[in-house]
Amino acid sequence: MNQSVNQLIGAVVEGVADEAQRRQLTELLQHDPEARRAYLNHAQLQAELLWRYTIADVQSPITLTDQPQARAVAPRRRFIRPLAACAAAAAVITIAALLWYGLPEHADAPNEQPHNPTVATLTNTEHATFDDSSDPMHLGNNLPSGPFQLAAGSAQIMLNSGAMVDLSGPCDIDLTGPNQASLHRGMFTAYVPPRAQGFTVDFPGPGGTYRIVDRGTEFTLNVQSVNGSDLWVHQGSVELITPTTQMTLKAGESVSIRGDEIRRYIEPQTKRGRLVRFDADGIEPYLSAFPQDGHRGTPTAFHVLDNGLTLHLVGNVWKTYKLPYNVTRRTVIEFEFRTDRPGEIHAIGFDTGKMPYGAVQFFGPEQRDNFPHIAYPESVGDWTTVRVPIGEHFRGKFKRLLLVNDDDASAVAESWYRNIRIYEDDSEKPVVHTKKENPS
Repeated sequence: MNQSVNQLIGAVVEGVADEAQRRQLTELLQHDPEARRAYLNHAQLQAELLWRYTIADVQSPITLTDQPQARAVAPRRRFIRPLAACAAAAAVITIAALLWYGLPEHADAPNEQPHNPTVATLTNTEHATFDDSSDPMHLGNNLPSGPFQLAAGSAQIMLNSGAMVDLSGPCDIDLTGPNQASLHRGMFTAYVPPRAQGFTVDFPGPGGTYRIVDRGTEFTLNVQSVNGSDLWVHQGSVELITPTTQMTLKAGESVSIRGDEIRRYIEPQTKRGRLVRFDADGIEPYLSAFPQDGHRGTPTAFHVLDNGLTLHLVGNVWKTYKLPYNVTRRTVIEFEFRTDRPGEIHAIGFDTGKMPYGAVQFFGPEQRDNFPHIAYPESVGDWTTVRVPIGEHFRGKFKRLLLVNDDDASAVAESWYRNIRIYEDDSEKPVVHTKKENPS
């Protein structure tokens, strides 16, 4: 890398560059992988020196809001992080923002193969563990066509077209071009700018390969197996193409693929209690009695879907959500639940601010004295209705809902909650679990 480029990078990283210099660097980062690598190296070196020689002795916690690069919307997390890591993350944010907003309108069509053999850049990692068979992965890596395997945690990839993909491990994906991929297992959310319209992802389904073609949108795809996948469209629209049918899904719509059946999700009309509609900004780590969320650096993540009515937890997750409620003896929490990767403890309740935690365990092999538990459902591979008589175990005025997906051992467990509602039960019904069929 020549001296003039290094000086340009230095000016931008140090915050003294003018608009012309920023535009010049934007062009370099769009087309020159070596410039992207040099930019990251410079930012990381500067941050490490700053940490070592100015504030290395400061031990007070730093509260941060992690934001993925470009337009990605992610849950807020609070944790202690050295300034060096913060600045390195900021460097990647700058690269992604430059690429996202600065891509020229006259660029080559996104599906045309570039002269550079790489098709994407690794733009973010969060507690990421990569499969042993993969090449070593580092922030800012240029990624060639081929498999990309995330064992745990989260990662973000920006394809050369400008499409951004957030991965949640475990996740197996093939990068098949600068604007296309194949998802074999796991979950990702795609953010597609206008110039990358036509972003394509293939995934396995019964009877052959299924395909999603983006029409300028934001969507989430979860692939469990050949016979089980879910698709949510958050913005814009997508085309879902199967061996036997083709359909358009618009913002707010979602489908579940189970065997040969494609089921559209329909928001329920409840006459009892109120449905909990999650807002990502209101979800926080559980910190009251003991900081369990992401304990000892284990991965923790969540995803809000179906306009807030579906919540997905993955990793070693203890989350709370602002939801004031006066719990009486007759208070019940009822919801639909499923998991393809059971954890040690699956529980729900309210944050008491002390021990015991205030949650009732309804699934999982590990049992603790501070978790009362009810009879487990027989099967949770598909949506199952669970009814938790929380008022029989805890009563009082609480401020936050508590959801537990405990998995200290491997931190790959998941919990899917849907249509949570809280109500006062005037009857004396016993606790039951019933199989819930998705509306078609």
